[in-house]
Amino acid sequence: MDDQTQPAAPGNDIVVFTGAGISVSAGLPPYRGPGGLWNDSTIALASLAQNVAKYPQLCWEHWGTMRSKAHAAEPTAAHRALAEAEARLPEGFTLNILTQNVDGLHTKAGSRNVIEFHGNLFTTRCSNSRCKLEPFADTDPHLAEVPHCALCGSVLRPALIMFGDQVDQDKHKSARRFFAKARTLIVIGSSLEVYPAKNLVRDRVYSKNVRPVWVNLQPPTCYFKCYRPGDRHCRPADDVLPTLMEQLVPRS
Repeated sequence: MDDQTQPAAPGNDIVVFTGAGISVSAGLPPYRGPGGLWNDSTIALASLAQNVAKYPQLCWEHWGTMRSKAHAAEPTAAHRALAEAEARLPEGFTLNILTQNVDGLHTKAGSRNVIEFHGNLFTTRCSNSRCKLEPFADTDPHLAEVPHCALCGSVLRPALIMFGDQVDQDKHKSARRFFAKARTLIVIGSSLEVYPAKNLVRDRVYSKNVRPVWVNLQPPTCYFKCYRPGDRHCRPADDVLPTLMEQLVPRS
């Protein structure tokens, strides 16, 4: 770890951007790289929004299984370190988390200021965009039978962002506000390959008044690395985050 890491200055906002890498030690697979879900063509097919109506059983076999695994998973040391840091923030500090993950582990760990950019596995909605059914909390994996909407009869689906879906614009605006104020930007467990979240990180990292901190087994993608490498920790987030957050948000 970089011994030069200093406590965040009062009034400086900390923004944390997390990807699937932070949840690997909880038993949940990443999406890219070795063992990544997108290496499986069947899973990739099940993750296309247009295929929910065409192949509902296939889609629920994947997302229902993921729902079961996430429901059984416990937050990692990295998730807990972020939640504990938020809980001890002194006056003038803020810590906001923008996550690409849909597993709900940040909230389960106790973090309060979380934007789930790609939605949440434990919310279900109708696949018919014109249907009036409101999204609802749901932990059932629906592996035995494909669920259908009580209002219109269409297939139900997890209320998360699949390929072909649009990110909620209110979440996007909130995320931009958080990033605009960030003085410390911590990127954890993300390949930084997915739009539009990738652009949020890129635009803030290019600013001169922010300190980027990278926590990932692989170095940042080339243009981040070349422009502003920041503090780089190419070790598991569970090893890095407890000490890093103690340094940034010291205990009183």
